[in-house]
Amino acid sequence: MGPNTNVYSSSTLKLVNRLPNLLENGANWSDYKACVINHASSKGLQRHLTGTARKPKDEMKDGVWYKKIPGDPDDLIGSTLLRMTDDDGDALDEKWEEYHKQEALTHEFIYETIPKSIFVKVWDLPTAAAVWSQIVSTFEDRGTLIASDVLTRLQNIRFTEGQDLRVHLTTMKELQESLAQLGHPVDDLIFVTNIIRSLSDAPSYKPVLTPHLTRCCPSSSTFLSPASKTNTTNRS
Repeated sequence: MGPNTNVYSSSTLKLVNRLPNLLENGANWSDYKACVINHASSKGLQRHLTGTARKPKDEMKDGVWYKKIPGDPDDLIGSTLLRMTDDDGDALDEKWEEYHKQEALTHEFIYETIPKSIFVKVWDLPTAAAVWSQIVSTFEDRGTLIASDVLTRLQNIRFTEGQDLRVHLTTMKELQESLAQLGHPVDDLIFVTNIIRSLSDAPSYKPVLTPHLTRCCPSSSTFLSPASKTNTTNRS
């Protein structure tokens, strides 16, 4: 679904184009979420993202529009209402137009940056806040599972004799960066230990690296899954 260019200004379109696209597997969820929240704040749309935007207040009785009497302490429509004038009606229309415009802006920059598989699940939700809440729920729950899978790949990757070492190390670095994006960073010491372990089975490296591996990682407890790290932290 493309953006409604009648709603977006050219400057807003540029900002949307700079937002990262959410990957279907959620690998960049942490970065994407931070960028969306920052974008919403910079454009004055945060209340529409969080569901705290106030709708204009009005009420109809017997076919006549009324407004809340100014100064009502609870700031809600009560039993005492003031009949609207034409000017009041025009002002109310402008407020509703602005509310719907802000809702549309929030919908659009989310729609522009999510995969189609997610869009088809959220497009018919009634508010931008409902859309965002569903996306957050989907990827927050998925994030730990994805991180566990990526961490397992980092721990189990092995260099084979004749393979390009630079490619091997680049792949490992990308896995480390993916874990950081998912909110489960691997510190440099553990990362280096994983590198040593990945090289230790190769005949040309094994004699040199095996003693280092024994000293760096005497037991498998060094390699904790995201869930295990959380449990360990909670017990300490």
